[in-house]
Amino acid sequence: MIKAEQRQIVWIELYLAVVKCCEVDYLGSNRVVASTSGEAEQVKGGGAVTLGDDPRHATITLTKNYFEDDASKYDNNGYGQNIYVWFDILGHEVKHLDHIAESGNKLSYVVKFFGAYMKMGHDNVPEEKEADLCRNRFNDFYNHVSKIYGVDSFKKLFSEKADKEIIQTIDLWWNDFKNIK
Repeated sequence: MIKAEQRQIVWIELYLAVVKCCEVDYLGSNRVVASTSGEAEQVKGGGAVTLGDDPRHATITLTKNYFEDDASKYDNNGYGQNIYVWFDILGHEVKHLDHIAESGNKLSYVVKFFGAYMKMGHDNVPEEKEADLCRNRFNDFYNHVSKIYGVDSFKKLFSEKADKEIIQTIDLWWNDFKNIK
């Protein structure tokens, strides 16, 4: 069983620092929280939003299903124990920390994104496409690790190892991945 505090801290900090989809110094003080509304039922599979005045103190809000350990809940979208799904969504959301920094403050960030969403639609906004590149980088990394080290490598790593060993292993895997690319 993967502990909730690992989902909150270790998964995010280690993975995001490794794939470097945003400035590494942005990491450490950000929060990942469950939404208080019921939008998981409205968006198939759930979703997320990243907001903040400062990329070092932003909040990534995920729909409640990401915190549900029972995989059968939310129409089989209970992702609490699914490392792949967590990394996949966070691989996208963390890039928005750079976008917060570029905007300068929360209001500018929200106004810019809202205007772009209204004009172009979510999937066509350049910042969303850029964030998807980070998600894609994680998917390439995950597939590499699964192929070389075994399909359940990530799950085993996070459920069986201490933080220091997790860091060392991910560093090893990441360096291996970079050398092959």
